[in-house]
Amino acid sequence: MPAGVVTVHAVFAHEGTDLPFRDVAAVYWFYDEMHYVWDSGLMQGTGADRFGPDVTTTRAQLAAVLTRFCQAYP
Repeated sequence: MPAGVVTVHAVFAHEGTDLPFRDVAAVYWFYDEMHYVWDSGLMQGTGADRFGPDVTTTRAQLAAVLTRFCQAYP
């Protein structure tokens, strides 16, 4: 062990593919969470290249997310 103070810095990096959505930038505060739900298959977005972070979530969308979650994490 060093005799002095030790500082450790953690850096989290995404593995795999970047998000395919044009309406989500890596600088957004929710980028990591959005990457997780997309990469995990819990959410798919509102189109091929849109996630729709500003749209209202419907009951049907919430039901789909909960169903996928229950299937992924039984």
